Amino acid sequence: MASNKSSGRVLVIGGGVSGIEASLSLSRCGFGVYLVERMPSLGGMIPNLHRLYPICACCKLNPKIALCDQDPNIKVLTNTNVLEVAGTKGNFKAKLLVNGKKREIQVGSIVLASGTEAFDPSLYDTYSYGRYPNIITSVEYEQMQKPLGPEGGQIRRPSDGRAPQSIAWLQCVGSRDINTCDAPYCSTVCCMYALKEAVNTKDINSD
Repeated sequence: MASNKSSGRVLVIGGGVSGIEASLSLSRCGFGVYLVERMPSLGGMIPNLHRLYPICACCKLNPKIALCDQDPNIKVLTNTNVLEVAGTKGNFKAKLLVNGKKREIQVGSIVLASGTEAFDPSLYDTYSYGRYPNIITSVEYEQMQKPLGPEGGQIRRPSDGRAPQSIAWLQCVGSRDINTCDAPYCSTVCCMYALKEAVNTKDINSD
């Protein structure tokens, strides 16, 4: 790496769990870190979830965010977009848009931790999502389970507000399918995710 001061700094793009963990690990190794997140707060998808089994999602996430905020080696930049990156190994210049204002930083390395987005089943007729109100995504179901969510932690059918008598989980939606979503690979997460939601459901409503 270059011998200038910038070589000891790292730009981490993405403030989800991967970006947070990468930033904390880099700080422990003595690197200065710019942690960039385009949303107003860190956390990525995790704040949308009710529980990371067996405890609440924020119970795991919030202490990590606090460590980043308190770490003198980590500069957290939320509401920030990366406009351009130029340079060579050990000496990069990155142009950022921070709260609507342009800023340029120099770093020696860049970590891409840009995270993920939930699959949108409304783009495909196969699943009838959007046609029938009681067909919802796992993220929407997680929101329903949260005590401070729209249903106050109660599981209700969107169509009539009544408790469902049975629930089915459709797995591999958005993966293992080249005909509708061009993703032939296994997501590797939906099996455990569906089991977690089933256990959560029994905890909330044992009937």
